[in-house]
Formats: sequence, C-alpha cells, structure tokens
Amino acid sequence: MARAGVSALEMYEEYNESAMVRRRLLTALALLPTTGCGFIYDRLYYASMEKLGREKRDILAKRVANSRKDQEQAKEQFQTTLEAFQ
Repeated sequence: MARAGVSALEMYEEYNESAMVRRRLLTALALLPTTGCGFIYDRLYYASMEKLGREKRDILAKRVANSRKDQEQAKEQFQTTLEAFQ
C-alpha cells in the first residue's frame, strides 16, 4: 500500500536510504571499542589498579618482563625447529 502522493519507488528509495544509515551507524558502533574506547579503558584500568596499590610502572614492567620471556621461548622453539629441518 502506497502512501497518498508517494510512489512505490520513492518509498523503496526512502527505506533503502534509512537502511544504509542504520548500517553505517551499526558499523560505527562496532568499531568504537577498537578506537577511542581503548584509550579510555586503559586510563580506567590503570586508575583502578593504582587505587588497589599497583602502580602503572610496575604493571608495565611486568608486561615487558613477560614479553621478553615469551620472546626468548619463541626464539628457542624456532631454533629447535630449524635444527630439526637441517
């Protein structure tokens, strides 16, 4: 049923346009956590950890130490795999 004075094509175009707007909005909302909210999350995380007595530098130092350990393990695994193929 077409509205008075509006053709079916006009109604379809209007519906299609509103669907595109909804799609763009959903895409923007889906990408939001990966952009600006990450920064806000980090600030909230460090602020709450500081209230619990853990300083940001201590958290970061622990992350660096864990990363170095993981990197060393990956290096050893790569070496043993390389030796197995030689």
